[in-house]
Amino acid sequence: MEISKTGMLIRLITANISSYIAEKIAYTGINYGQFEYFLYISTHEGINQNELAKIKSVGKASVTKAIKILEKEELIERVIDDNDKRNFKLYVTDKGKKYIKDFKSYRDEIESKVFNGFSEKEKVELNLMLEKMYKNSMNLFE
Repeated sequence: MEISKTGMLIRLITANISSYIAEKIAYTGINYGQFEYFLYISTHEGINQNELAKIKSVGKASVTKAIKILEKEELIERVIDDNDKRNFKLYVTDKGKKYIKDFKSYRDEIESKVFNGFSEKEKVELNLMLEKMYKNSMNLFE
């Protein structure tokens, strides 16, 4: 199999998922990028922006932009960290909590449809292969 075909398929899958989620969450005022941040924050409340940037492998500016949009839509709030006044901890607001169930159902629906016909073993193997590809891709920066 051509490597370029693998990359193209991964990009196409990502584009389909992104478009689907964008349609589903349009009523919230956020897009797919903020959706991912929001779901992560909802399961890791109290995380700070620096930790989020490391976990998502993005720059601080990307996180800051997403956080500002999520704050503007009143889905999350930043609270000054008592231990380090330069840091903010991120928490889901009451308004944001109203969306969590829907957002998780969209994620579950996507997983169900995208992995339709896959055995549990195949899902595990695919995940292991993708993790290996990711780790190998980190060698590009050495």
